[in-house]
Amino acid sequence: MMKKKSRRYAAGVLCILCVLYIAACSKETGGQGTPTPAPTHAADLTPTAIPTQGGTPTPTPVKKPTGTPVPTPATANLAELVTGTAWELGNLQGNLFSEGWFCESDGELYYRDYNNEGFLCRAKPDGTGKQVLSEDIPRGIQVMGDWVYYNVYDGTGNYIKRIRKDGGEAKLIGEDAVAYMLVAEDWIFYNAGSYIAKMRPDGSERTVLCEMQENIGGVEYAWLSIYGDCLFCEDVLGGQKLYAVKTDGSGQHLVDQDVMYPVVHGSSLYYLKRSGGLQVFSFLTGEGKSMKEMSMSRSVLYKGKLYFNNAKGIFCIGEDGKEKQIYSYMPEKRPEEDLFWAACDRIYFVDYADKNAKEETLQYFELETGKTGIVQ
Repeated sequence: MMKKKSRRYAAGVLCILCVLYIAACSKETGGQGTPTPAPTHAADLTPTAIPTQGGTPTPTPVKKPTGTPVPTPATANLAELVTGTAWELGNLQGNLFSEGWFCESDGELYYRDYNNEGFLCRAKPDGTGKQVLSEDIPRGIQVMGDWVYYNVYDGTGNYIKRIRKDGGEAKLIGEDAVAYMLVAEDWIFYNAGSYIAKMRPDGSERTVLCEMQENIGGVEYAWLSIYGDCLFCEDVLGGQKLYAVKTDGSGQHLVDQDVMYPVVHGSSLYYLKRSGGLQVFSFLTGEGKSMKEMSMSRSVLYKGKLYFNNAKGIFCIGEDGKEKQIYSYMPEKRPEEDLFWAACDRIYFVDYADKNAKEETLQYFELETGKTGIVQ
């Protein structure tokens, strides 16, 4: 078991010490009936890359938006700002918020084998047919088409890599060290700390969408979430502001201030406002609301239900809005890895097997039967 290796986080990756407080009741499906639907995603309107000889695409010179995008003086109206529909993504945004160790695709699991060497593996939900795809230790696992995308640390920073589902044709994508990425249809959007950019899955058409603005005290972007023609991120240096960044690079807009951890679940944006509890904005209705503050850390929306954890254990909020605890942590032993994921009708999480265990293990909870076990 290679705990030190599997827990090694990327140098240069943002360190977030706050606790995530989010709640959700919207479904993961969404994207129909938005107030102002766009015929195509705004990101698709960017110029195409210049073809290269030999048929191998290479990154084009960086294309930057015209002018210097700056936040608007007042907060933006999301109902007017956001257009378009939900994207097809390579993983649930809630799973990615827990570093993306697990991803479900076509009934199979693609995951970080935390209980062994931490390698990138593929298997059936019951553990059969296990295959080591790569000896890389992955984060942010996402599957789109025939490819598995993930972040890997090379000793200097985290870089984007992709590999075939069968383990072939492994290749680094792009040259930027990234903190967070989203594979959305035929684009990869990523957060590189001081700027947000996008590129095609082969690394071509790299475009910086927004950069650090010195006139607002310095920005370092954290997290990344998406809906329609807007990416949502938090600034962790300039007063914890929430920004919406247009996917075509046409500008970034201040949405709110004094916030933590914005994330899109289904068709709604959720974030914690320090002075006002949990804020929820529906892209379908164009309306926002404040919800009561709840004790939460990570969360993921899976098949219409919100799952979240806190110091006591893992909970579920059904479509009826009622809260139910489905797993309890030992009060005397809180797991160090505050992460969990939903995939293949299971909740995967890290915890101690018993009170005498010296190290955490990767475990699962079956949603239908309640059965728990160790991931092999």
